[in-house]
Amino acid sequence: METLTEKQIIERLEKDFSFPPLKAMRVEPEPDIGSRAPRRERPDLAIDFMWQDKERVFLAEVKRSSTPKTLEESLRQLKNYVDTAAGAGRDMEYFPLLIVPYLSPEALERLTAVNVSGIDLSGNGVVIVPGEWFIYRSGAPNRYPASAPIKNVFRRTSSLVARVFLMRPEFGSVTEVYEEIKRRGGEITLPTVSKALKTLQEELIVGRENKIKLLDPERLLEMLEQNYQRPAGRRKLTVKFAAGRSEGLAALAANSDANNLQVVGDDPTKYALVPGGDQALAVYTPSAETALRGAKFTETSRFPDVEIIETDDQTVYFDRRREGGFYWTSPLESYLALRAGGKRERETAEQMREDIKGFRYYM
Repeated sequence: METLTEKQIIERLEKDFSFPPLKAMRVEPEPDIGSRAPRRERPDLAIDFMWQDKERVFLAEVKRSSTPKTLEESLRQLKNYVDTAAGAGRDMEYFPLLIVPYLSPEALERLTAVNVSGIDLSGNGVVIVPGEWFIYRSGAPNRYPASAPIKNVFRRTSSLVARVFLMRPEFGSVTEVYEEIKRRGGEITLPTVSKALKTLQEELIVGRENKIKLLDPERLLEMLEQNYQRPAGRRKLTVKFAAGRSEGLAALAANSDANNLQVVGDDPTKYALVPGGDQALAVYTPSAETALRGAKFTETSRFPDVEIIETDDQTVYFDRRREGGFYWTSPLESYLALRAGGKRERETAEQMREDIKGFRYYM
C-alpha cells in the first residue's frame, strides 16, 4: 500500500481535489492570512468550496496521519490560523479544515464535536459551516494503512509494553520500562520497547514529560481487549495424572524450575467467582515433553485434569504468579482471556475490570 508524505498530499490536492457535493473552486498553497509569521507558520492550503450557490473559504492543515496526538495538535493549529485571519481585519470568514490520508470514525466524531471539518483521501469526511453546511461521510476503508491511527502494539510481544502500564503506571525512563518487563518475565528488546512507547504516546495513552506516565487506563484496557488473541498452540494434549491434579501440577512446576522452562496455568478462580463445574485446567508451556518428564499420567479426553498447550507466546507467561506450588497467569492475562470468551466468561471478567484499572492486584 502507498504511504504519502505531507508534500505529496498537497501536490495531489493542488491537481485534483473534490468532496462531493462540494466543488473546490480554488486551492492556494501557504495562503497569506494577514500574519507577520514566517511562511512555515501559515496554513498549508486555503480552499474555496462552492455548494448551493454559496462559497466558503477553509484554511487547511495537511498531516500524514491522524493519531489522537496529531489530531489534537492540528486542532490547536487550525484554531490559531482562523483566529489570526480574523484578527487581521479581513472581511471574509474562514473555517478550519484538516486533511489526512484516513479519518477513523472516532476521529470524525472528535472533529464534529468541536465544529472542525476534516477530509481524508480515502473517501471519508465531515464539512461543517455552522448553521449552513453539514456534510458527513464515513465507512470507506483506509486506502493508506501505514497512516492508520492505531499501530498494532496491543498484540503479541510488543503488547508487553502496553500491559506493563496496567501493572505500574509510571516510569522514569525507557530503560526502566524495559527492565520492569524483564523483571516480570517478558522477553523483549529495548528498541521494541522504545518504538511501542512512541506509538502509545501518539495515541495519548501514555504521556512523557519528566516521567513516562499512563494517561488513559480505560482506553488502554479497551485496546488490549479489542486486539487480544489467545496464545497460538503448536500442540495440545489432555492428560489425567495418576496421583491427581495437585500432585501433577507440582511435578510440572518442578520440571519447569529444573529445566528453566516456562509453564503457567490459566485459572480465573484465582481472581474472580466463576460459575460452573470442574473443568480441565489450561496449562501453557513451550515443551509438553519436558514439562511432563517423570510424571505419571494418561492421555485421555474423558474428564482430564489438564489440557497442556505448547506455545512460545510471551504474553501468557508475562507476570506469572506462583501460588500453592504452581505458576498462574497474571490477573490481566486471565481477564483478557475471559473477555475473549462467551457471555458467562465476559460477565466473570467484569468482576475484575475495576480492580485492574485501579492497580489493586499490584499493591
